[in-house]
Amino acid sequence: MNADGDVIGAPQGRSVDAFEDGGKKAQKFLELKKKADAGDKKALAEVIVTELMDGRIKISEADKKLKGVDLSADQKKQIESIRPDAEVREIMQDVNPQDEAGALVMGKKFAERLKAGKANPNTPQMLQNYLGWIMKYAESEKDADLYEKGLTPFEAKFGSSQDPKAKAFFANAHKTLEKLKQK
Repeated sequence: MNADGDVIGAPQGRSVDAFEDGGKKAQKFLELKKKADAGDKKALAEVIVTELMDGRIKISEADKKLKGVDLSADQKKQIESIRPDAEVREIMQDVNPQDEAGALVMGKKFAERLKAGKANPNTPQMLQNYLGWIMKYAESEKDADLYEKGLTPFEAKFGSSQDPKAKAFFANAHKTLEKLKQK
């Protein structure tokens, strides 16, 4: 945390080394932020990439801040690789998935994103949430094609698990798909 109480980093584990590395990364971030605040465009790009990776800013906010900033090819690649997760995270933050209606709104937004041809999220947890909510929405709409478009990549990524719960999930998902196809 910085002096204002904002989270600026987190250790990637519970070991002493992880905490030391986390502290070094946080210090580097503060130094970059200071340069960015002083007008250094390269540092600004690095700060925004870091904030996106950590989920501290929305992709729409990052795009606004980066307008007119000359990004390196590597920075452009980093941002585009982060974009799918950031877009999905942004949708998830705007909806309460505990509320059934909110969950379906989120599923609908994810389905629209999928239909628009946007890339799937990269991180396993984000991908699991994304595809799972698409499937939930598709089931509520009795849309077998959409359900299958969620199930296919879901199963490709997670279906080889030997976990009995995962096996049961995919068995039930296939039963649901068959029921949807019969309607």
